[in-house]
Amino acid sequence: MNSNNFLKNHLLNLLLLTLPFLMIAFFWGQIPETIPTHWNIHGEADSFGSRWSIFILPVVNIAVFLLFLAIPKIDPKKKIEQFGKTYHVLVSVMVGLFFLIFCILLLTILGMIDNSTNWIMYLLIGLFLLIGNYLGKLRPNYFMGIRTPWTLENEEVWIKTHRFGGKLWVIGSIVMLLLSFFVTGTAFVVAFSIYAATIGLVPIVYSYLRYKEVV
Repeated sequence: MNSNNFLKNHLLNLLLLTLPFLMIAFFWGQIPETIPTHWNIHGEADSFGSRWSIFILPVVNIAVFLLFLAIPKIDPKKKIEQFGKTYHVLVSVMVGLFFLIFCILLLTILGMIDNSTNWIMYLLIGLFLLIGNYLGKLRPNYFMGIRTPWTLENEEVWIKTHRFGGKLWVIGSIVMLLLSFFVTGTAFVVAFSIYAATIGLVPIVYSYLRYKEVV
């Protein structure tokens, strides 16, 4: 990939990777010497570190981005290259996710928002909703998707599982977003846990059942 194509495909990603460091520099004087690094399900800080800990997430995001750049080159069957634009979209989604989580954490540390746990749950729901729209377009590979023994063994099972999983992720995410208008607090956390378990486990079971049908 030449430099022009790289910038075309990753200009947004490079911006999102750079912004956190500019934001840290701008707010450095307002960041306390000790900052929360983890919150429980009630939005209460239960782990702390030095203010230099604020750099961890931006650095991890860069590492993840570099890993995504390397995956097409180390893919033994070159399946990732066939994804085309879909792969670039998924890379941007993941980079954007880390960036938004960083923004939530920074704003929480600065006292501008409360209960970062809820904000991150909403963000994850949005993530699953977005990825669900692309899940059905993924084809068998070693790195991305619902990679169970049964989807990796049979291409038909892979395709059916990802189409089903994509619909489940989209519908489940929409239901959760609607539910958030009526359910709050601990009840919302419980509902989110059920939602996450459902979209995570049901496609696995589905892939096994589809595999039993075709073998």
